Amino acid sequence: MSALYLSGRGGRIEARGRTHYSLRNTQTYSEWDWDGERLHARVCALGVHPVFWRARPHGVALATSPLELLEEGFELDYPALAVFLRLGFFIGEDTPFAGVKQLAPGSVLRWDAERGVRVEDGGLPYNPPCTLARTQAMDRYAALLRAAVERCLPLEGRLCVPLSGGRDSRHIALALHALGVRPQAYVTLMHLPGRPDEDARIATLLAAALGTPHVVLPQPRFYVRNILRNLRECAMCADEHAQLPPLTDWLRANADVVFDGIGGDVMSAGLFQSAEVHEWYRRGELKRVAARLFHDWRSSVRGWQHAVDDDLARRLSDEIATERLLVELERHRGHHNPLRSFYFWNRTRREIALQPFVLFQGLRVDTPYLDEAVWNFLDSLPFELVGDQRFHTDTILRAYPEFAHIPFETKGARRHMGPVQRMLLGASLAPSLIRYGAWRRPPLMLRWLRLLAGVRIWWNPNMLLYMLALMRMNERALPRHAPQGRYA
Repeated sequence: MSALYLSGRGGRIEARGRTHYSLRNTQTYSEWDWDGERLHARVCALGVHPVFWRARPHGVALATSPLELLEEGFELDYPALAVFLRLGFFIGEDTPFAGVKQLAPGSVLRWDAERGVRVEDGGLPYNPPCTLARTQAMDRYAALLRAAVERCLPLEGRLCVPLSGGRDSRHIALALHALGVRPQAYVTLMHLPGRPDEDARIATLLAAALGTPHVVLPQPRFYVRNILRNLRECAMCADEHAQLPPLTDWLRANADVVFDGIGGDVMSAGLFQSAEVHEWYRRGELKRVAARLFHDWRSSVRGWQHAVDDDLARRLSDEIATERLLVELERHRGHHNPLRSFYFWNRTRREIALQPFVLFQGLRVDTPYLDEAVWNFLDSLPFELVGDQRFHTDTILRAYPEFAHIPFETKGARRHMGPVQRMLLGASLAPSLIRYGAWRRPPLMLRWLRLLAGVRIWWNPNMLLYMLALMRMNERALPRHAPQGRYA
């Protein structure tokens, strides 16, 4: 983690931390520089490298983690949290902490002691709708992505490519193969309970067809420790990625360069889109869109509700969440495909981007779908081309017909946890529940006992542990004169 703290008063400037910072790959960047008098910080047009900031008395602070910017007595941002607990990702520039924001896409932050802090918002780069016929658009897509991969060459060091059963990583793997690049290995991660392991089965078939070694990484039986590790490494800004520690550890030991497929399906495969919601959005029926989004994500965020008391529940109400979400939905109304725009600039930029740009730090990570030419083209694809959720699949099949016999994973497939798995989850949750004082919340303890007994219930341990950990942090940060047991 990197941080810089500046304050200037009475003609004197104090600086602590890293005065120069830069993180770049072939496609994106974030950076700041303090020359002793002026601070200049900026992020690329896509804003996917997280840099956070907060105003300080007579100064400003920057960091690559919002946890570095917290002060004694910090407050939670309740509207931001209310949305996160219903969608599973933060929106806009929100964090769980009041006063701490992520730099917006394309924005520039400047500070000096005389004029203070100024932030120039770069705005969201929208592209006009593509007018190509479907097959022409597919050919253009395949050519652009292959050219983006080629711009990443030559590669120095050990290349290992994470490979799933989906489209994003397959398209990259096939482009590398067509360019004559053979990774040291493709690597696939088994899933946590709740999702089938189609990734491993299908990726094995593709790696064999490409003639490249393939590594399949198992998950630990007791994975609650990795959930907590993920919360810490993602700085309380994500509930996903708890499955990744075996992969990140393996890559750091075995790779120097990786390719990541961030942005592929969300931009070109109609992910999370439907004709009905698209029409609501285009007609400006944003309350209906908000209600549908909360409905569609509710099963993946279930569990935190039993951890909060009535006072905190009121601060995180549906009404507060809806009010905040409507502001962000309005931000994307002018786009020709507004729901895709919403998902890219929020879920992809704020949560999915943590994998390549935070969790994979220390490696060179290339992200060809975020290449300027590729991204601009994908942003131009109208709903009519991608709404059937076949465009990316058909592009790959058309560009690489010799691999058409290898199936793709089925999106949304689930597998049920057996009684033994539920008992193991319940047992491994026990230390964390004790540590975070969950025994003071009878409804939560009742659900935990049912889980321990192997009863078939569904809740998200990620979200539960997230909320317990966040409340514990907030309790410890309260000033000494504040009432204790605020969330007891």
